[in-house]
Amino acid sequence: MSASAAQQEEGAKLGDLITAAGFFIGLVAAWLYLAGWTYAYTYFDRFRLPLLMLDLPHEHLLVYGFLVLRRCLWWVVGLASVVLVGCAFWPALARRLPRRGQIALALVVTVALFWAGFAAGSGAAMADFLEQRGGDYRAYPRIRLQLGNDEKPTDAAAALPDRQALAEGCYRLLLQNNDRVFLIRPFKNAPAAELPLAVLPTEAIAAMRLLPDYTSCP
Repeated sequence: MSASAAQQEEGAKLGDLITAAGFFIGLVAAWLYLAGWTYAYTYFDRFRLPLLMLDLPHEHLLVYGFLVLRRCLWWVVGLASVVLVGCAFWPALARRLPRRGQIALALVVTVALFWAGFAAGSGAAMADFLEQRGGDYRAYPRIRLQLGNDEKPTDAAAALPDRQALAEGCYRLLLQNNDRVFLIRPFKNAPAAELPLAVLPTEAIAAMRLLPDYTSCP
């Protein structure tokens, strides 16, 4: 084999390696995004909050995907091991299958992987929610709010008449985005009770203070 032919073959192998690496990275990113989206959807649905209302950045969904990965680490490691073994035996298997069979098998494996990501995201979200509920929602600090003194209160303020509980700091900060504050009010003696939820526009809030307290009011 001439030197130029050897260089061409080496370049082709390098190109195949780069293509495979790019495909693998894209597949992992898509899996993390799906798992993170499922986690966020399932978790915030426990608080009766639709995901579109939260306006979460896309990168946050990837972070949630890594949370799923950490929560289901050994399960994911086992799944990845099966995938790697399958990749090792793929060349030998591909020689025995027609082109259509290879495509069908690849589709089945891909669908199974993404279904596993969906199941992992949903399971991790439910486990985290139950852990928070059992621990008095210790991830969410109490917050003291003072609403504006408008003559005509906003719809959100009208839906939340208990201003005294707001002023006393009995509500907990679940989430905040650019234009809304999402609050929950757990009760210390009833952790499994359905949580009162409040969604306030930031323009309706005159003052806001986070408290160094992660326990619920009686």
